[in-house]
Amino acid sequence: MEQLTKKERLVMDILWNSNTALSASEINESYQDLNINTVQQVLRHLLNTKFIEVDDIIFNKKSLTRTYKPIISQAQYINAFINQKSR
Repeated sequence: MEQLTKKERLVMDILWNSNTALSASEINESYQDLNINTVQQVLRHLLNTKFIEVDDIIFNKKSLTRTYKPIISQAQYINAFINQKSR
């Protein structure tokens, strides 16, 4: 399993701690130190590496937006690196 960068880990922590799927703008609102473009770039990379998936497409104000949810749990991610280090 690929190790997450600091920004990827931050976005994943927001998704892991949420009870619902979140859009890029909702993730950005949760942690405003990240630019919305950075959040979108991180989400694209997490999609490509199969850490998250698109949950739904919803109306957000006047536009359609995707919501994302994690495929891999926080425990699975941590355990993958504990098992690698113990080898």
